[in-house]
Amino acid sequence: MRLIAGFEGFRSDLYDDAAGHCTIGYGHLVHTGNCDGSESAEFRHGVTRERALEILGDDAESAAATVNDAVKVPLEQDQFDALTSFVFNVGSGAFRESTLLRLLNEGKYDEVPEQLDRWVKAGSRTLAGLVARRKAEGELFTRGTVQPADDGTMTTRDVQRALKRLGWPLKVDGAWGGDTYAAVEDFQRGFAFWKLLIDGHAGPKTQEAIKASADQGGKCSPNFLFKEFKSSGNGWIKVSRELVLGLEDYRELVGKPVEVVSGYRDPQKNASIPGAAKNSQHMYGNACDLDPVKPTAAVKALKRFSGIGYQGASGLVRHVDVRHVGPNTTKSSVRDPAIWIY
Repeated sequence: MRLIAGFEGFRSDLYDDAAGHCTIGYGHLVHTGNCDGSESAEFRHGVTRERALEILGDDAESAAATVNDAVKVPLEQDQFDALTSFVFNVGSGAFRESTLLRLLNEGKYDEVPEQLDRWVKAGSRTLAGLVARRKAEGELFTRGTVQPADDGTMTTRDVQRALKRLGWPLKVDGAWGGDTYAAVEDFQRGFAFWKLLIDGHAGPKTQEAIKASADQGGKCSPNFLFKEFKSSGNGWIKVSRELVLGLEDYRELVGKPVEVVSGYRDPQKNASIPGAAKNSQHMYGNACDLDPVKPTAAVKALKRFSGIGYQGASGLVRHVDVRHVGPNTTKSSVRDPAIWIY
């Protein structure tokens, strides 16, 4: 987002961009065509820098989602960031129809910088600003040399180091490989303080969230830590945001701290447990086993869990899950959860 903000610059008032489209803030497209007075009151009165940054964050997230969806080959973080900046500038439709995307999806990474250099015109005019932007994006794609190390942006090693402190069994090697991608994706899925785009890429909002979690000792919510949901098998962490939010409500119901007896189970660990369902919700980070202290009716009334298992002898709940986030083979919901006896 810093890279995009630097290229776009900030304007608090409405203006027509180089292509003649109504724009405000950090390059936010208000509508196509010149500004004509039809804009919303918020934009007609101008925006603050803080509001413009919020809008930029949403726009950058949309651009990142386009890259994540359209690109079918693996990307390192710098490559992803360069393409996100590019999509933000040229638009999702143009990117999806571009020769650049076709060549990239054919695995021709080395042709991307040259393709970027073709996108330097507004109308029929070549703009010096676009020439500089494409050059910087091309350098970032190939070498990652644009963003200075002291601007607060996390490097790949920073991300790996932080996630390792939070509990993921990662190597801090500076390579954005499959494990790092999966750890970021699982962090995004479980972070409950605010909702993150689950794309496996450490964009600005995700970096902010990683730092916030690390500053709070590894919390994924006000009262739970990521590492509490770690598999006792391979040590990986996977937890659903919806499960964590449900457990926060359950903790309030109980009126005291709640222990996660069993959270995520990697497939090998799940297979080693006698009687465990082959497609257990634990394998998706959707389930939690608890000390049995509350009856089924009270837990069901929370309307947070779509799966509830209870002890036959006591009637107290020892398992909750959020299978409604998927996979949901029982078609259960928080209003009509699957309920069974152990």
